Amino acid sequence: MKQRWDQSLLYLTTVAVLAIAVVIGALFIDVTNRVTHERTKQQSAAHLNELLDTVESTASIACFVGDQALAQEVANGLLKNSGVLGVVIRTDKQELARNYRGSSAGQAAEPAVEGRLIRIIHSPFSPDDKVGEIQLDPDPAEFERMVSEEVHFVGKL
Repeated sequence: MKQRWDQSLLYLTTVAVLAIAVVIGALFIDVTNRVTHERTKQQSAAHLNELLDTVESTASIACFVGDQALAQEVANGLLKNSGVLGVVIRTDKQELARNYRGSSAGQAAEPAVEGRLIRIIHSPFSPDDKVGEIQLDPDPAEFERMVSEEVHFVGKL
């Protein structure tokens, strides 16, 4: 009696080993995706905070004197960074600048609320006096692209 090929021990062992390898590979990619997502989120937040540190003194002057042109220049400069979707600079009394990449500000702001950074701006002459705030919305599409690139790179290894 001749044994069928799909019942042979070699065939069944090969199928089992391949199935286990695929499952372990998928689990590895999933864990890598989660870890990379969290690490990229932390790196992105640190980078955006550094951007805010860079423009804080200029934004402070713009808020202190209520200069919309200067505030708009700060917002435009921040938007040159690919990780920034939108910027709002305001005093307690008025909004000095609002600039979002792409679509209108109302539509663009909603997906970015999760990673939104808000920095209180203090007077350039008295660090105890609040003169305004700057709101920075990260670009979720750029963030996802960065995560995807890293996961893809690890997947190739």
